[in-house]
Amino acid sequence: MLLGHEIAGEVIAAGPQARGWPPGDLVTGLGGSGFASLAVLDADRILPVPAGIDPALALAPGRADDRRLDIVLEATGVTAGLTTASALVRPYGTLCVVGYQHAGDAMMDMDLWYEAVTIVNGFCPDQTRLMRAMREALDLIARHRFSYAPLVTHRFGLDEVDRAYALMDARADGIVKAVLIP
Repeated sequence: MLLGHEIAGEVIAAGPQARGWPPGDLVTGLGGSGFASLAVLDADRILPVPAGIDPALALAPGRADDRRLDIVLEATGVTAGLTTASALVRPYGTLCVVGYQHAGDAMMDMDLWYEAVTIVNGFCPDQTRLMRAMREALDLIARHRFSYAPLVTHRFGLDEVDRAYALMDARADGIVKAVLIP
């Protein structure tokens, strides 16, 4: 996996085949190198950021309450987070696994299968399906059905990338999700 693959920013220019992306549009997408002040992405791998959404919060999970949810987005990258997310999704709901980066065997809650939960992997090779899921997530964020804001606990300039990773690696108190801003 390429580090810095979650990107949000402003369109500076578009190639001749990339129609519908005028300079100045705020977009989000996957691919390229996000640890840079400029990045090049395929036009079919970006989506517009809806008006009123902070670009750092463009791909947003929801906050759970005391009942099971239609859509649960797991973005912790640890087994305990996946276990918690699995318990929060309702039968016939959708579990989006975008942070779970486990190597080797991982235990999956079989109740998800029995309850016909749809599991969407954020690292799915089917980019069309992934982009459709991202588009739906952005729509939910725009309608204030989800908010990523509680998870973004730290913001760093691009020149502070080493400090950001050191804090995440140390599992420093209070750090959940760090956003790098060029």
